[in-house]
Amino acid sequence: LRCMPQFNAQHGRAAAESRPLQNPQEASSSHLSFSGPGKGVGQAPVEQMEAEEIEAMEALEAGNFLAAEAAYKKWLARKPSENLAKLGLAQTQLLMRTEGLDLNAVIDESTKYPGDIALQLKAADVEIVNGGVEAAFTRLLHAIRATSGDDRAKVKDHLLNLFALVDQSDPRLVAARKELASALF
Repeated sequence: LRCMPQFNAQHGRAAAESRPLQNPQEASSSHLSFSGPGKGVGQAPVEQMEAEEIEAMEALEAGNFLAAEAAYKKWLARKPSENLAKLGLAQTQLLMRTEGLDLNAVIDESTKYPGDIALQLKAADVEIVNGGVEAAFTRLLHAIRATSGDDRAKVKDHLLNLFALVDQSDPRLVAARKELASALF
């Protein structure tokens, strides 16, 4: 099976990497084709990558995040419900936001200025890229509790974007979702 881009927060790798599709529903029928005699009888399906997906993966491999972002957006314009494109776009945008940032410097600065929402968002991004999923979630959950109005909405939206980068069955995500619900209501 073809591999999809996957941000690996658990291992702290800050680049799109491949992970095998884990569930047949992740592969839409447009991605699968059967070759050879018997059309699938006794043979594994061969997945076809979307043109925009190939374009995005090549751009990521070359370190061209703007081109990767454009390819994912083009794919989403054509197929708005494509989960692989949504995930790839979110991962690419995270990499764009954190490119060139130093983890320790950002964390130190965010500790000095806990009321600076933009700095807290940046710190959470750097933490998640470096494997600090729980730290990133905790940081933004604290910020949600400490803010209101537009600032609170901005932090909540950012947290939801980070949620999308983590495996839906990850216990840290499950716990953070419960804490978010508690913080909002």
